[in-house]
Amino acid sequence: MRSTSEERSIFRKLYFLHPDILRKLKNINIANNADNYKRDIDLLKEIPKADLHTHLGGILSPQEIITTALAEREYIQNILHAKPDLLKLKQTVLEAIHKQDRVALIKNKNDIFSLKKKDFCDFYDKLLVFIPSFCNDPELFESLVFGKYTDRSNYQKIGIEAYQRLGDFQGSSLLQSKNTISKAVELYTKNLLRIMLNM
Repeated sequence: MRSTSEERSIFRKLYFLHPDILRKLKNINIANNADNYKRDIDLLKEIPKADLHTHLGGILSPQEIITTALAEREYIQNILHAKPDLLKLKQTVLEAIHKQDRVALIKNKNDIFSLKKKDFCDFYDKLLVFIPSFCNDPELFESLVFGKYTDRSNYQKIGIEAYQRLGDFQGSSLLQSKNTISKAVELYTKNLLRIMLNM
């Protein structure tokens, strides 16, 4: 049973589950039989009610995006050892950063984001390798995130698509695990407290 890209874009985290579990979830009918009422209510109570990454999108600065990605440091190390293509990606990105080759970095970014609707697991792994590569050059990462919008005078009437692309590196892209969501909330809380104390 294949899902549509629209379903995948809404319920991304589900596609990390084993295909047998997905099949079982797709075949569960809710409220189709009064005898199953208790089972259905219990199941509904167990299902997460909010897609938190969607609601937290846009709260991180470029430096905080890097910090948030690094919350998955152990996972990143594991996938770098397990998947040679990810190690090659990291080396390619680090070389482009060293050369300040924005064209190569934009191509890498675009290649990674082209996977988002096709193979979210591969996309997520590559994103987690890509972002922390900038930990020694957050300014270059910022220019990659914001492009011409680093000059605030360009940030007027930009349209919804351009606005949404500014959040490519966070929200539904990055905030897919307990570690990244927790780190994003921690950073947001610290920023909020700092603002409140300065009022």
